[in-house]
Amino acid sequence: MNKFKLSYYSVITDIIDEGDIEKKRIIYSTRTGKALLIKDETYSNIFSNQFEKLTNSEIYRLTEMLIIVPENENELESIMLENSAFIEDRKVLYHVLQPGANCQLGCHYCGQQHTKNFLPKELYTKVIDRIEKKLLSKGKNYKALTFTWYGAEPLMSIKQIRELTPLLKELAIKYNTLYSADMITNGLSLKERIFEELVTDLDIRKFQITIDGMQEDHDNRRYTKSGEKTFEIIMQNIINAVNNPLYTEKKCQIGIRINIDYTNQDSVIPFLELLSSYDILDKVTLQFAEIVDWGQNGASKNSLSISDFAEKEIDWILKYIQLGGKSNDFIPERQYASCMVQEKDSEVFDAFGNIFPCYELPYTPIYDNSVYLVGNLKNNENTYKLDNPLRNWPELVKKGEVSYCSKCKFYPVCGGGCPKSWLEGNPSCPSFKFNIEDRLILQHISNKAKITELL
Repeated sequence: MNKFKLSYYSVITDIIDEGDIEKKRIIYSTRTGKALLIKDETYSNIFSNQFEKLTNSEIYRLTEMLIIVPENENELESIMLENSAFIEDRKVLYHVLQPGANCQLGCHYCGQQHTKNFLPKELYTKVIDRIEKKLLSKGKNYKALTFTWYGAEPLMSIKQIRELTPLLKELAIKYNTLYSADMITNGLSLKERIFEELVTDLDIRKFQITIDGMQEDHDNRRYTKSGEKTFEIIMQNIINAVNNPLYTEKKCQIGIRINIDYTNQDSVIPFLELLSSYDILDKVTLQFAEIVDWGQNGASKNSLSISDFAEKEIDWILKYIQLGGKSNDFIPERQYASCMVQEKDSEVFDAFGNIFPCYELPYTPIYDNSVYLVGNLKNNENTYKLDNPLRNWPELVKKGEVSYCSKCKFYPVCGGGCPKSWLEGNPSCPSFKFNIEDRLILQHISNKAKITELL
């Protein structure tokens, strides 16, 4: 028999039901993002390296899921090679477009500096030419062209979106690629007629909108620059959108992000109940997000510790399940890249023509003319800096120079989080690193089909 070992990249729960005659555990492989329900006896054989006691079918399934691996395998090296191959073979060309620098809101945790500037028409051709050059790059043969409209607030730049979209779609047709777009918006201007235009004429089908809990908490944080409240307007816009026939017909998706710290943590569960009372909880997705510093603005001063956040997150997920929430995927999937910075053709264009590898950089003063700036569309390409430090993230992980990701068993499903945060000396670990066992159990309870059983 071949010699095996339990993969370092495995998470194993305690016995999940002490009252069950046949005691079982869940083993989760971060190398595949898959989980397996196994008998405690089988677990004992694996843990004690008594692989000869396993059946051939058990060996096959456990190796298929990379729960057990060849004894001499360098797993980190294998993961790095898989990641590299995935990025090299990826046929999706992704860009973030920030056509305006203005926003109605004055959120205290936002690190951007908003101005009344918009991408000028004379730069439209530069944007198209830059993207087309990548579509023409040798050996890539891209199959899909996808965009995120971002800001400041992108709906304050609706004119630019209307003018740019046909040009981008023409490019997709010219190179026989699929076209798709999504939007990150504060939702304040997402009136029903605008929503209908976006999903029909402008082919934007996915939206991320932030609501920071119940009305009082949200309005204390996400108010307009003139101090006006926004909760009721944004909520009504969401309700109207998800109940619009186009939402289902066009397979739209609205994801609600809740930015959470000490000041609004008690607002989360009542907010979930509110969404349920509006009968829209099963029509949206939810993201519980920690507040972090943006451009070193000190926004995280009221943030929960990552362990406290992770503990409370389980309560929020449990409540979400109890209320009949739409999503029942609570365990992370395999990630072959930390974010867009690892895809060297992916870029961000802002309203001034600046080119960045990450969408958190534009309009943030500390990053003006920083080492992260690739260049400007107004200038000749020979002035662009292509050796951006963010692009070298896998090598930095491998060397262990700026993070401890190379020693973390969650690296395959995390990718290291935010490379920029690590480079700035701020660990970027996900909450699931601290509550994964609870997540596995919740996954088993809510959707047993997601966790297969080793028979």
